[in-house]
Amino acid sequence: MTILLVGFGPFGNIRHNPSGEIAKLLNGKRIGNDIVLGRVLPVSYIKVKVTLERLIADANPSLFLGIGLAPNSTCIRVEAIALNIAYSEKPDVDGTIIKEITPIYDDGELAYMANIPLKRIVGELRRHGIPSVLSFSAGTYLCNYAYYIASYLLSKRNNAMFGFIHIPQASEYVVSKANVPSLPFTVLVKAVEITIHASLGLPYGKSVN
Repeated sequence: MTILLVGFGPFGNIRHNPSGEIAKLLNGKRIGNDIVLGRVLPVSYIKVKVTLERLIADANPSLFLGIGLAPNSTCIRVEAIALNIAYSEKPDVDGTIIKEITPIYDDGELAYMANIPLKRIVGELRRHGIPSVLSFSAGTYLCNYAYYIASYLLSKRNNAMFGFIHIPQASEYVVSKANVPSLPFTVLVKAVEITIHASLGLPYGKSVN
């Protein structure tokens, strides 16, 4: 089966987005009996919807995991809820601004809860020395947008799992900015791998090829 792992490309003043770099790095990896399909989404409302709908239709993933960058976060945030809301006064890479509170899908539920084992994931991350918390707001920008699209589509499929995590910036990208929260890139990669393993009920460290 396929694990669809998506991150994002650069946006705003973020020239290096570790979420997309991790998705590219883990593309093609085998975890248990599953293969990771790692893809980078543009930070674009129009392109994310079209791209993600096609990816999910083509890949038919058993697990979807989205990764987003939270530049002000000091830890891994395991997102519990995706909201059917698109709203941002901050433009995407196309210059699109959504100033009115807009549903992502008119026929969608107000919210979907991730069906990956949230508390187990947080526990495993902490057990491996990675600071993490449960989060109940993924915002209303592109991260929540992608998360909701995947949740909406995969909630209609039996046995498909879906979830999303936010990560801090990679330390390597902010070495000249001492006050920017960050974690080393290798730690961020490990956090994503642990999240996938815990979602699949696998012990970390024994099934990555």
